[in-house]
Parts: sequence; structure tokens; C-alpha cells
Amino acid sequence: MAHHGSKNSSSEEFLRQVKPAYAFISAGRENRYGYPHQETIERLTDAGSKIYSTQENGALIVEVEDGKTMKVGK
Repeated sequence: MAHHGSKNSSSEEFLRQVKPAYAFISAGRENRYGYPHQETIERLTDAGSKIYSTQENGALIVEVEDGKTMKVGK
């Protein structure tokens, strides 16, 4: 997926094909580009993705403990 959640990233067709369980968006608060765009958030939500954003959560750490279990934290 494209970084930052730009408006034209992660098309509906792409999301239908890959069916992402999670989406990670790296973008600063009140950035001049307006990332992530609402259309992108809606497409990810419609695809069933759990969305993690640095705007909401700050720095994110993703740990995979056993090759199957993922833990997301700060």
C-alpha cells in the first residue's frame, strides 16, 4: 500500500485482491497534504482493515512473536 494514505492510494480493486487485515498509516497531525485522505480511510474500512495511524497512536511498534501472532503497541 502507498504510504501516508494519499487520496489515490490503495484502490478498491487492489484492496479486494489483497484483503489486508491491517493498515498502517504514517502521517503527521495537521500535515499540509491532508493525509490520510478520508476516501482512503473509507476504502480501508470497507475492506475490513484495522487501521493504525501515527496521528492517533504516535510511534507504532509491531511485534510478531511466533510467526502468527502480531502485537501493535507504542
